[in-house]
Amino acid sequence: MDKETWLLVANSCVAHVFKVQKKHSLEIVETLEHPEGHLRNQDLVSDRPGRDNESMNNTRHAIEPKTWPKEAELENFSKTISKYLDSACSKNNVGRLYLAASPNLLGLLRQKLNPNTTKLVNGEVDKDLTKMKPSEIINNLPFLL
Repeated sequence: MDKETWLLVANSCVAHVFKVQKKHSLEIVETLEHPEGHLRNQDLVSDRPGRDNESMNNTRHAIEPKTWPKEAELENFSKTISKYLDSACSKNNVGRLYLAASPNLLGLLRQKLNPNTTKLVNGEVDKDLTKMKPSEIINNLPFLL
């Protein structure tokens, strides 16, 4: 039995996993939604940043978070995508995996995917192709043809 070729197309809000067909078409396998990706930083927190008094005078400053809420949400979504791909690639007959994701998400996915899944990655594109139709995606990824 031939191994399947899969393609992940993702951004901070949605991830589509496709199976690449022999006739150069895409069949959707799974869609992972992350509505928090649409929200702004101020919509992801419940209140204003904490305040701190400067020790030498009476000046107060806002305490900046170490990680912005939007970055934390992207990190969470990258973990969700990675867990899905790791599990699916170990259970299914996946021989090759291609990644097309927004640049910041692609970087996180590279860090999060386990080594066995990483070995299956045959190509990457740091573009958000999520709004394209499957036929347009194929045309933008000539290495799939």
